[in-house]
Amino acid sequence: MQFMPATFAFYGVDGNGDGRAVITDHADSVHSAANYLVASGALLGPDGVRKALFAYNHALWYVNDVLYYAAAYSGGDIAENPCVTDGTDTTGTPLTGTGPATDAVSAALRWIGTRYSWGGGTPSGPSTGICCSPGGQDGRVVTGFDCSGLVLYAYAQIGVRLPHLAHDITYNAGGQVIPRDFAQMRPGDVIGFSYTPGGRVFHAGIYMGDGRMVNSDGSGVSIDSLTSGYYSRLAWRVVRLIA
Repeated sequence: MQFMPATFAFYGVDGNGDGRAVITDHADSVHSAANYLVASGALLGPDGVRKALFAYNHALWYVNDVLYYAAAYSGGDIAENPCVTDGTDTTGTPLTGTGPATDAVSAALRWIGTRYSWGGGTPSGPSTGICCSPGGQDGRVVTGFDCSGLVLYAYAQIGVRLPHLAHDITYNAGGQVIPRDFAQMRPGDVIGFSYTPGGRVFHAGIYMGDGRMVNSDGSGVSIDSLTSGYYSRLAWRVVRLIA
């Protein structure tokens, strides 16, 4: 089991009964993973299990692998867990709407599961990136997108040229500022995230509607909730690049 410290601080439990929840303890990590999956809906039947696995790692190949090996290790029939072949069972309400901004969202969604690469992404698609991210990733050896690379790619598909920097996309690309209000936000709006209002934007994603966004973060190109979890607790700058 692997946890980011902030995630473990929220979902970590004492799995071995010693009165402590320790991220490096095997029993604690296994029980904490179960706690995380239950919180993500794993007790809500087969569809709930798939959605919970997808919430843990936003990649369909990962969901399929976990279901396969879980059945294999338990001696069950691996055919009881058919592969997920599209986003229907894992992304919630389907994307709705028409127009160029929605086409940009659809362009980004085609790359779900693509790896994160620091500095990666061009108007033509995923690419190798640069060295090195704050976490130490050398993007030169990874083909994929970083957050702004995915946004600029998606908008390039509808003829809009954007800079390759999250802060510049949300502050210097001429977008219309939209309130942080789901009733006023539309699919295709770009959201820049910072730690304080007006602060330096360090991450960006594209709003899909239904309180969700598509973005490229440590999980690669994936869909994340904006109504709860990490991104809901940050400051936002929402801009609309297409009227």
